[in-house]
Amino acid sequence: MIGLVFGVIPEWQKKGIEGFMIWEGTQHLRKHTDFKTTELQWIGDFNPKMIKIAENLDTTVTRKLATYRYLFDQEKDFERHPII
Repeated sequence: MIGLVFGVIPEWQKKGIEGFMIWEGTQHLRKHTDFKTTELQWIGDFNPKMIKIAENLDTTVTRKLATYRYLFDQEKDFERHPII
């Protein structure tokens, strides 16, 4: 499965909903399809909440991806994405 994106509205965050959704989705895929593994991909280093969720799901880091940015206007200052 490619391209699945989800989010949880702020009032339901920090209650374990995100991890539960990932866990249940994984269990459903394993039971009803031929998929044996699932992958959480492209969790930015600016998103420590999702990094923590992945760690709590007993995941293994299999690769690290990088995003590069090109500033078309070289006069503008570069600002890193804020921590979410």
